[in-house]
Amino acid sequence: MSFVWQVIVHTPFWVWPLLGGLIWLGWQGLKPRAVPAWRLALLPLIGLGVTASGLIQSLQPAMAVASWGAALLLALVPGYLLGRRRPACRRPDGRFDMPGSWFILVFGLSVFLVRYALGVLFGLTPTLRGELLWVALSAGIGGAVAGVGLGWLAGVLGSARHAQSRVRGVAIAHLLLVGALAITGLSFSSRGAAAEEAGWRRLTVPGATDADAIPVTLYYPTQVPSQAVVMGLFTAHVAIQAPLPEKVKSLIILSHGTGGSEFGHSSLAEALAKRGYLVAALRHPGDNWQDRSLWSKAPDRYFIERPAQVSRVIDALLADPDWKDRIAADAQGPRIGAVGHSAGGYTVTALAGGQADLRRISEHCRDHAADDPIFCGMVRPSGQAAEPPSIPPTVDKRVRAVVALAPFGVAFTASSLANVRIPLAVYAAEGDRWLVPRFHAEWIARNVPNAESHQIANAWHFAFMDPPSGPILTPDGDAAADPPGFDRRVFLTRLQAELPVFFDKAFAGRP
Repeated sequence: MSFVWQVIVHTPFWVWPLLGGLIWLGWQGLKPRAVPAWRLALLPLIGLGVTASGLIQSLQPAMAVASWGAALLLALVPGYLLGRRRPACRRPDGRFDMPGSWFILVFGLSVFLVRYALGVLFGLTPTLRGELLWVALSAGIGGAVAGVGLGWLAGVLGSARHAQSRVRGVAIAHLLLVGALAITGLSFSSRGAAAEEAGWRRLTVPGATDADAIPVTLYYPTQVPSQAVVMGLFTAHVAIQAPLPEKVKSLIILSHGTGGSEFGHSSLAEALAKRGYLVAALRHPGDNWQDRSLWSKAPDRYFIERPAQVSRVIDALLADPDWKDRIAADAQGPRIGAVGHSAGGYTVTALAGGQADLRRISEHCRDHAADDPIFCGMVRPSGQAAEPPSIPPTVDKRVRAVVALAPFGVAFTASSLANVRIPLAVYAAEGDRWLVPRFHAEWIARNVPNAESHQIANAWHFAFMDPPSGPILTPDGDAAADPPGFDRRVFLTRLQAELPVFFDKAFAGRP
């Protein structure tokens, strides 16, 4: 029941008035009535438009159009026979006397249910949108529905007991068929002017156990038109399974915060992909929305495993035959950068050379728990041990530029931050209550030489995450919430422009 409820809750509001309108039209069709010709054509037109609209954004347009057109033509015959079963009678005023029928109700609900079911299916399993079998099946079902509607209309009007109405019925049916062909043509012509878009694929980096495997979402430049794809509580605008580019400027790793997912920063990943970058957004094993097991391990494991997981993703992509030769390189090797939010900000700073020391956390929460209450409420005390475990270096010298968004930073030693020599940008949310900037983001920015520092006025901790479609409860309240006067979408648009510029500059002039 919870699954069904989640599907209903995340259905766009406008869908329900549409369903209500279809039911009303169908209910009216149960009764004998006099209707003008345009009213008879209304539902077939809706069915035609709704099913044909998917052709414009299909990832496999040739297969989609062929399947849709073939199914439409085949379905014209049974639709025509259904229309002739109850012939209409044309009045002198041009209206048609129609007997009551279940057809309008059943047809309208069929149009709705087909589109709704396919939307749910592709929302839960986005990769199916790019598979030929599912492209053909979904387009074929839509074409069959549209064909039945057109055939029914031609059958009703063609069998009317008035010669002029027969001519008019044939003319209307021909007009609708021409409209269908026009829509099909537009689906192809729209592709000729396609701008740079973001492709989307999945990759799994194997581990010693299934729990250690790392799911990765890849974003990359493509000319294939994107479409809105619901991924849990987030919506990506991508072209799933689009062909791979010849070359990408750089590999950018995207690390989410604690309890997050690989989908939470899709707009940033898409912006980088459109500017020529390959973005690998990983789901951190043991520290994501489904699995928090990393928090139950020894305290040092959290600080070791998160950066190590990123390094494993880099290893996998540099060895992947599909990608290893597409990632641009120079005299220093492959061009690799990283972006991280919250705990992801810690992760990417550690890869840059920041060294965590658990004693700093203990001392910080002893002295400043009242000033940094959410963070200190989450971390566990180190117990009675005289000395907390030390954390080995987690630097990955292949990472050559880093952006930390509202990072967890108090654990880093000043000396290790002073030794960071790669370009690093830090974004602090002015009103961040989870990781209070003066202890975290500003600590990193002050100690890393030549770090870029950005203070985002009137922003909370989750300002860097895409707005979810529903509430996400956290120790800092709802991740979907923003303070009065702050427009997250406007800020993200700014960030989408700034990140590619930062990485372009970081790798500029490298031979």
